[in-house]
Amino acid sequence: MKLRDLMIQNVMTTTPDSMVSEAARLMGQKAIGAIVVVQNGGVAGILTERDILLKIAAEGKDTRQTRVRDIMTHPVLTMGPDEDLDRAIQTMGEKKIRRLPIVEGGRLVGIVTSTDVLLNLKRELVEFAESAEATLATTSKPASPTAPPRGLAAPAIAILALGSALSTWGALSYSLLAAPATMVNIVTGWALPLLTGILLTAISLLLISKTPRRTP
Repeated sequence: MKLRDLMIQNVMTTTPDSMVSEAARLMGQKAIGAIVVVQNGGVAGILTERDILLKIAAEGKDTRQTRVRDIMTHPVLTMGPDEDLDRAIQTMGEKKIRRLPIVEGGRLVGIVTSTDVLLNLKRELVEFAESAEATLATTSKPASPTAPPRGLAAPAIAILALGSALSTWGALSYSLLAAPATMVNIVTGWALPLLTGILLTAISLLLISKTPRRTP
């Protein structure tokens, strides 16, 4: 998948000379955690909730007297719309960033966030589960009165999808969410969902193995 297929095109933006109070108001109205800072159509930086918290609230500054350029994060890593999603995920994990502005011809054309990546993963898993369930439904039936019922196929696929999602979340979330490396974050954000996902995947494969195949 290319980034242009996933990116949000209607990107909320502000300018370097805007007051932080105005940028924060826009972020609150749209319920977003960051706003891209543009100048002459290009990406000049990005302003996040973390920037406001650490550079305004913690230092006792006034948002009405502080310009965005004074606290924004810059320079900002960007990618083109024709880059592969897999490469973008790898880059976001390595750089520990949650938002990736998409630039084409020097101008901002979209943005991809860690939330977009995880929602796309969920959508792909649901599609896989539906496809696999349909395949099993047409190739399996009880072989004998003591054979496991055909209905095992549906919960098996559901558990497989959930297990795969949790495993992937465990593998991706710790780097994508850029959480501090504390023991609590490691256990709750990475190890626990990863191990739970592996367990659920194993259970689903066991159920699938007990689903009888249709004999010719």
